Amino acid sequence: GRGPSGQHEDTGADDGADTEQLENSAWKSAKSHIMSFVQNVVKAKANGLPVHLMASGESITTIPAEFLLDKGLVVRKLHYSQSLTDRLDIHVIRNFALTGVVE
Repeated sequence: GRGPSGQHEDTGADDGADTEQLENSAWKSAKSHIMSFVQNVVKAKANGLPVHLMASGESITTIPAEFLLDKGLVVRKLHYSQSLTDRLDIHVIRNFALTGVVE
C-alpha cells in the first residue's frame, strides 16, 4: 500500500500493490530511459561529446528501487522510483546513516 508520503510501503499485507508496481515499472522505465536519453543526447551534442546507446547488459525495462537497511538488515525505507531521476533525497539518506531514523 501507499503510506502518508505517497511512497509504497511494505506492510506485509498482500494487497496486490507489488504486482501493480512491477507491471507499471516496465512502461515507466522505458519512458524514463527515452526521455533521459533524448535530454542527455541534446546536452552532449551541444557540448561536442560523443553519444552511445545503452551499455551491454542494461535493460530498458528496469527502473531503480532504493532501500535503507538498518544494521540488522531490516528494510526501514523502500523507494520505488517513478523515473530514472526519481531518487531518495540525499538528506533522508544522510540522516538515516547518522541517526538510524527515517524522516
